[in-house]
Amino acid sequence: MSILSRAVLMPLVFAESEITAAGITYEDRTGVSYQYPRRYRHIIQPGEQFVYYQGRRKRGGGTVPQVYFGTGVVGSTAPDPNRSDRFMCEILDYQAFPTPVPFKNATGDYLETGADRRGYFQPGVRVISQEDFKCIVEAAQVGAVAAGEGPATPVAGKPRPPAPGYASPATLRAVEEFALRVALDEVCRRYPHATAEQQPRNNPGFDILVRRKSASADWIYVEVKGTTRGFPQFFMTEGELQFSRRHMDRYCLVVIHKIRLDAGSYDLFWHDGPVAVGTGFRLSPVQWACEVVRKASGPPLEALRFQS
Repeated sequence: MSILSRAVLMPLVFAESEITAAGITYEDRTGVSYQYPRRYRHIIQPGEQFVYYQGRRKRGGGTVPQVYFGTGVVGSTAPDPNRSDRFMCEILDYQAFPTPVPFKNATGDYLETGADRRGYFQPGVRVISQEDFKCIVEAAQVGAVAAGEGPATPVAGKPRPPAPGYASPATLRAVEEFALRVALDEVCRRYPHATAEQQPRNNPGFDILVRRKSASADWIYVEVKGTTRGFPQFFMTEGELQFSRRHMDRYCLVVIHKIRLDAGSYDLFWHDGPVAVGTGFRLSPVQWACEVVRKASGPPLEALRFQS
C-alpha cells in the first residue's frame, strides 16, 4: 500500500527513534508534538489515529528493543518554522501503553501486515490497517493485565471516598459498560447485515467499528458516551472532536443518557456526522493543557526548607 495515496482513511504508525538509518534526528516530543518530512504532509491529517513505534537504533551505536509504546490522535499540522523541509503536528489524547508491545508476537509473527518485506520499517510514518491497529492496542491492554496494571480498581483496605459531586470509579465503569452494551444492541438493530466490533478501552477516537458485509473497506466508526444525567450532556476530548470531523462521512455518536443502573432504564440519542457547532452541538472548553517553559520562580529552595 502506498503511504502517499490512499482511498480509504487508515491509522498511522509514527516511528520515534533516537536516530535513523541515515543518521537523521528529529525534534519529537512524545505525547506533545511530532516532526516529520514534508513528503508525509498529505497523510498526516488532524483527527487521524496513530500508534507510536520505537526503532532499534540508538544514538552513538547499539540497539534497543523494537516496540509500540503509545497511541493518540493527530492534532493541528503546520510547516516547521525552523526547517523548510519538515512539518510538525500536535499530538492529542496521548496514552502511553502501561507495558510496551513487542513488534512481533509470541510466535514470531509481525503485528503489522507485510512487515516481513525488506525495507518495510524504513519509512518513519506508515499506514496500517484498522485490524493491525486494533491488534496492537489490544496487545497493550493484555500486557497491562499480565503485568498487574490496568484500570484503577478498589484494593484491600478502606476505599477512598469519591470527591464531592463525582461518581466513584466503580460507578463510572458500570455506566460505561452499560452504555456500550446498549449502543451495541442499537447498532445491531440499525445494521442487521453488518458486524459490530467493540474496540479496546484505550482505543482513540471511537468505541465500535461497524463493518458492512457489502465491501471490505465499508465501515462506520461509532463513538459511545454514557451519562446518568437526564439529557445528552457529555465530555469529549479535542482528539475525539477532531476524529469525528476527519471521518465525518462514516462517523456516528451514540449518547446513552438518563441511565438508571438499578432499573436498567435509559434514553438514547443518535447522531450521524461530525460533532460541531454547525451540526447541533454547543461546545464549551473546560480544560487547558499547560506546560512550563521557563525556570521556576519564588523563594529559593533553602528558604522554603528553613520556613517549614
